[in-house]
Amino acid sequence: MAEHASKSADLAMLALISIKVASNNGTNTSFYIKKTLDTKKLEPAVEQNFQDCEDNYISATQQLDGAVSSLVSKNYKDTKMFLESAIDDAITCDNGLRKMPGNQLELPHRNIMFRQLCINALDVVLFLTTS
Repeated sequence: MAEHASKSADLAMLALISIKVASNNGTNTSFYIKKTLDTKKLEPAVEQNFQDCEDNYISATQQLDGAVSSLVSKNYKDTKMFLESAIDDAITCDNGLRKMPGNQLELPHRNIMFRQLCINALDVVLFLTTS
């Protein structure tokens, strides 16, 4: 019994760490987007995609904040929902970026990394709920 409780506690800590890593990455990407919009002359379509992604990242980081709160209160159903919403925000950004001419800017790569970090966090939460 104690081993099971310890395993759950370790998984919960791993879930918390993985959500925070994703959140930090999302915050850094949000800063990158803002800096790019403020300092670079972008083609109108590229600028619009960056603005859309900026909105997606604001939403995603809020979702990750919610995921942390729900995880701490052991509400794993809501944690899963918040993480899925953050992943959806990353996918929405990615869909716009795929239409972007050139893709030479760093954002597509950052977005892939962010989405994967969110997926990793979700996997840990799903494993936590089944253990």
